Parts: sequence; C-alpha cells; structure tokens
Amino acid sequence: MVSLQKAKRDEENMSQSKLSKFAATALFNLGFRAFFLGAGLYSVFGMFLWWLQFSGIVSINLTSAWHAHEMLFGYTFAVIAGFLLTSVRNWTGIDTATGAGLLILFSLWLLARLFNILGVYTIAAVCDLTFMLLFCWSVVVPIVKKKQWRQFAIMAAIIILIGANGFYYAGQLEVSQYGVYLGNYLGFYFVVGLVLVMTGRVVPFFVEQASQENVRRVSRSWLEGSILVSYVLWVGSNFFASETSELGIHASAAYLLAGLLFVLNSMRLKSWYTRVIWSKPLLWSLFVAYGFITFGFLLYALLYFSWYSFFIPLHAVAVGGIGLLTLSMMVRVSLGHSGRNIHEPSGFVVAAFYVLILASLVRVLLPWLDPQHKVWWVQTSQILWMITFAVFCILFAPILSQPRADGRPG
Repeated sequence: MVSLQKAKRDEENMSQSKLSKFAATALFNLGFRAFFLGAGLYSVFGMFLWWLQFSGIVSINLTSAWHAHEMLFGYTFAVIAGFLLTSVRNWTGIDTATGAGLLILFSLWLLARLFNILGVYTIAAVCDLTFMLLFCWSVVVPIVKKKQWRQFAIMAAIIILIGANGFYYAGQLEVSQYGVYLGNYLGFYFVVGLVLVMTGRVVPFFVEQASQENVRRVSRSWLEGSILVSYVLWVGSNFFASETSELGIHASAAYLLAGLLFVLNSMRLKSWYTRVIWSKPLLWSLFVAYGFITFGFLLYALLYFSWYSFFIPLHAVAVGGIGLLTLSMMVRVSLGHSGRNIHEPSGFVVAAFYVLILASLVRVLLPWLDPQHKVWWVQTSQILWMITFAVFCILFAPILSQPRADGRPG
C-alpha cells in the first residue's frame, strides 16, 4: 500500500515538473490554453477575411466552401481539441500533449489555416491531417490505457471528422469530384452529432452542480437513444434524399425526421430545465445554444414549405448553436482550469453572449423576413460575431497565457 501511494505521488510530481518547465510559457501547459486562444483569434481573423470577400471590398479568392471549412475545421475543431486534450487528462489521470508536444500540434493547426487562406492545399492538407491524427493519438492512448470504453463514441466521431477533412482536401486537390461538398457537410453533421452527445453528458452534470435542489437529473435512455437513432437517420436522409423515391430516400423523410428531432430535443431541454439556470450565465448560455440547435431542427422541417433557403436552418445551428455553445465552454473551461470562479464570469463575458445571440437572430431571422436586404443582415451578423470573439480574446488572452491564479500546475 505504501509503495502504491509513493508511486502515485511520484507520478503526480513528474506531471507537475513537466508543466513547471513551461511555467514561463503557460500557453502550452495544457491543451485548452493554446487552442482556445487560437480558436478565438482565428474566428475573428477568419470572419474578417470572409466579411471582406462577401462585402466585395476586396477579392481574395475565398469561397463559401473555404468559409464553411475554416469555421468547422479551423475554429470549431480547435475548440474540440482544446477541450478534449484537457478533459481526457482529467478523466484518465494521464498527460495528453503538453509543452513541446502541444506546441507542435498547435503549429500544425496554425500552418494549415495559413495555407488554406493562401490556397496551397497540398501543404494545408499535410499539416491539417497530420495535426488531427496526432491529436487523436494523444487522446486515444490515455483512454485505451484506462479502458474508458465509454469515451469511444466521442473518439469515433473524431475519426470520422478526420475522414471528412480528408474528403475536403481530396476535392480541393481535384482527386474527388464531390470531395469538398462531402467533406464540409459530413464535417458539419458530425460536429452537430458530437455536440448532441457531449451536451447530453455535461449539461445535466453542470445543472446538478449549480442547483441547490439536491436532485439528480437521470438521463432517460429511451430519449437519448431516440435522439441518436433519429439523428443518424436524418443525416443519412440528407445525403441520399431526392424528390423521387426511385433515386433514393424521398425528401419528405428528411423533413419528418427533422420535425421528430425538434420534438425529442425539446423534451431533452425540458428534462434539464430548472429556474436556477437563469442566475448562472455559463448555464443559461448552454441552454440557449442548445435551444438554437433545437430551433434549427424545426427550421429544417419547415423547409418542406420552401419559405426560405437551406442556409437559414444551417446558420441557426452553426451560429446560435455551435458558436454560442463553444464560446460558453471555452469561458467555463478557461476559468475553471486557471483557478478562477466559474460562477461569476465578467459582465463583459455576459455581454459577449448577448451580442452572439443577437448575431444569430440577425443571421437567421432577418434574411428570411427581409430578403431584399439579405446582404446587409449577413454583414451585420458577421460584424457582431467578430465583436463577440474579440471581447473573448481581450479578456482571456492574459488568463490563457499566464500560470494559474492559485499557483497549481496546469
């Protein structure tokens, strides 16, 4: 028993010494630091470039496919990487990439963004796919060592995202005719699927922590299973749907399944709900984000009536759902893992949440209600997005680049 305790202490001391070597560059102590700051900065810079292109101010040969890819595999995947590199270390007690290893991962991600902007897709593909594979290895090895097989649903989604990114680059390099389309949409659907799985795990736990009701929110297995199965069927129907059943699944199936997902996810939200969330910004922001995703499924179902374009529900999920949820998680993890209070975020953080919610409403509702001025509304939403993440970067750059406030390693 004594020797086991000593071994455990030695392991903890070794882990701490690894981190202390990079005390002067705390940015590379843990995954969330570099990747959250990188994600925040790139979401501003990447959106600024897209705003310039979309507005016609300058022509920098960036396409909507580039915009979609970089929001998914540039911004969103950086958030996923930062979150999992940190969480897997907590789940397993085994170090993920840190120090020089983390610097290499981050550099590959950054180089991929640069060469995507320049349109040098061969180098971008090598950097991006190498980064994703090394990241996957860094988080899979600890999970396997600790035999935490429950986490493999998440890892399966990550592996599919790597494949989706490969499709995208195959399309850009003219190896696959439909590669860009398949890569971006497969990436989008699996990011949303990953969000559905991970929120189902963390949100009830966060609610229990914040609530003073001493009530455990038990997941209803039939509901969780129904959401997963319905979502997989909906994704399949979107890829194979057509107006005539002779060519594949009839398009009506996609609308019906989207309506079912709206109902099921509304039930899920209701099962999590407690009034205490409205006093906790890092809880209500997650609820509102999930509400946007749920609303997005309703808008997908209503596509049946051809009232608006496909991009209306897509941006409800992408901006209001994924955007707000990732921002909220970055704030929560950054505060918690830097030794700060997650229950009292800065008023500027709360203001940033409101600005992003406004950006989502402007992007989704106003082009539908006032299509004549669609370009104005899209530009306004882009500016509001940039303001949101600029606030995040200004507030959290010092937190992410400096050692923990409580003096602990991490």
